Amino acid sequence: MKTQLFLFLILTAFFCYNTETDSAVNVSNPRAIGLGGAYIGLAEGAEAPHWNPANLALRDERFFSMNFLSLGMGFHNNSFSKHQYDIYNGQKLDLDDIINSIPDGGLNVDMTGAVEILGIGFGNYAFTISGVAPAWAKINKDIPRLIKGNEIGRKYNFGGSDGRGLAYISYAFSGALPIEIDWFKRFAVGANLKYLQGLFGAELVKLNGDLLTNDAAIIGNINGTARMAQGGNGISFDLGAMAIVNEQWTVGLSFTDLLNTISWSNKPEEIQFSALIDSINLDRWTEYEEIDSLFKRQDTTLTTGSFSMGLPQQMRIGAVYRAEKFFVTMDYIQGFRNGPGATTMPQIAGGIEYKPLFWLPLRAGLALGGKEQVIIALGLGFHAGRVRIDLAATSQGSILPANRQGSTLAFGVRLLQF
Repeated sequence: MKTQLFLFLILTAFFCYNTETDSAVNVSNPRAIGLGGAYIGLAEGAEAPHWNPANLALRDERFFSMNFLSLGMGFHNNSFSKHQYDIYNGQKLDLDDIINSIPDGGLNVDMTGAVEILGIGFGNYAFTISGVAPAWAKINKDIPRLIKGNEIGRKYNFGGSDGRGLAYISYAFSGALPIEIDWFKRFAVGANLKYLQGLFGAELVKLNGDLLTNDAAIIGNINGTARMAQGGNGISFDLGAMAIVNEQWTVGLSFTDLLNTISWSNKPEEIQFSALIDSINLDRWTEYEEIDSLFKRQDTTLTTGSFSMGLPQQMRIGAVYRAEKFFVTMDYIQGFRNGPGATTMPQIAGGIEYKPLFWLPLRAGLALGGKEQVIIALGLGFHAGRVRIDLAATSQGSILPANRQGSTLAFGVRLLQF
């Protein structure tokens, strides 16, 4: 288990340099990604449960759809850009530039991978199976400052760091109920009941410590607690409502992962670790034959009881305007808790899809706010009869692609049948 935790932390650090991500399984939907994430009023059939289960009742007829395979992966950080990578690739690093790129609040990193294994929609009902693996880390700025070396007289603080990662499979049973309301051409409510099969969960519960170097000694300590498990079980509940106002306008509202929890009960462990550097006289540095002898280290792995680690809740409000050859869509997204793939910072997303040819939809999107601050999205599809193939990519963190701090790539294949 210690080895798995170490690899998890190493992978998180790796993605700090390479890259939010989008919300959980939604990162695997290429049509939505190409529209900047504004999709609550458009998702239908087997796609609807991930965005708004009420959309299962968007059509009067018994509409059948199947998602064969949809997958996506997103990376984002709040500090390093593609421009810096291009500058320093194969060149000497400017450590001051790298450290100054990190905000005072610390380095934040998000990574999300998702795959929809199977999605079947028929009429007002759907069943979907999805695999999701989000991870999130926050690193105190003083930790990367140490790559320049420990400055004499400066105290480096390690507290305030945090991190969480999990992988799970979601089995969702979805249904929608049309309701007659005079104000709307069509109105419906819907719900998802999801069984969550936890595969792996880990979180940093506590991390404290500091390091001080003066003219005579190095004094420092670090201590922390992490916990992890190799499996668990949980449930989650989603609610949604949608209304077709007229031929042009559709509006919707959804709440995802309400009342959710995952109990991590398969081989749960707690890792307690500490290290102490106390009164090391710099004049005697050369007396130590190995660097390990400079530290007093201790780590303990304890078998513990199950622990809970839930998913962040999220609300979406959206609208779609439809014309003959194009439509415009817009969503407002509000998270209620910070965590992997989610934030309490609101986001406004908008997109447009235009069909110059009946088989070639072209998409573009823009999102402002959230962890990414800026998302520029492009996508396209190839529609041959009942088969839909879609691709999309985003640039995150800046209007200029060269300054992007993250990206998302998505690909999907769907089958539609009336």
